[in-house]
Amino acid sequence: MSAAGFLVDREDSAPPAYQSQADPSIATWYAAPQDLRVMLGGLDEYTDDELARYIMMAEYAVDNLANTCFAGKACMTNGYEWHSLTKFRGGLIFGTGIPVFLKHAPVKSFKAIEVFDGVSWQDLLKTGVEARNTGDWWCEYENGVLYINLLWFAQGGSELRVKYTFGRGDLPPSIRELTLLYAARYMITLDARREVVIEGGGFTSARDMLSFLNTRIKELEQFWRAFKYPAGTYP
Repeated sequence: MSAAGFLVDREDSAPPAYQSQADPSIATWYAAPQDLRVMLGGLDEYTDDELARYIMMAEYAVDNLANTCFAGKACMTNGYEWHSLTKFRGGLIFGTGIPVFLKHAPVKSFKAIEVFDGVSWQDLLKTGVEARNTGDWWCEYENGVLYINLLWFAQGGSELRVKYTFGRGDLPPSIRELTLLYAARYMITLDARREVVIEGGGFTSARDMLSFLNTRIKELEQFWRAFKYPAGTYP
């Protein structure tokens, strides 16, 4: 499943927090159905898989907002990510290579690193060597910077295309909280069963609950829109 161009790569991912026994495609990493039950109170009319689907929707929204994944979940670009080696205008240190600043970090693993040689695409994962000073490419995995040591007489505007998985191993408390807030809002706005009375938290109507959720969601969204990985700290 995907959202905002992200795919979840199960092979590179850590075990999820919740995994459906009936449908393996239902899995969550940032929160489990029981967490949502505790937050809203009860929810006996829902199965765990129903709640997990709302959490999955919330995780996709969180990943898009933060531009990465968390809790060991490995996301992957949907298709190739394109870069132009000829647009680099900085100084080069011998053996370091041309830096390519990837759109997501930290990088978990590469699925393809392909350079255009003027005629065809060369896959450096198959034909190249990963080494900083003597190889064809290397990567600062934590920062998401790929270095290409090979210099091709390339043609066109996009001489490099890559596929890779990315994601962090930690789970910031604010990401877990935002996931649950999103999931609760999805439930209230999309499910008629939650339109009238919200049992948990002392709220008497869906409108009251949504007002509370939207206020806190806005606060956390403002932080994560301003946060730039890997610099800075998170709550």
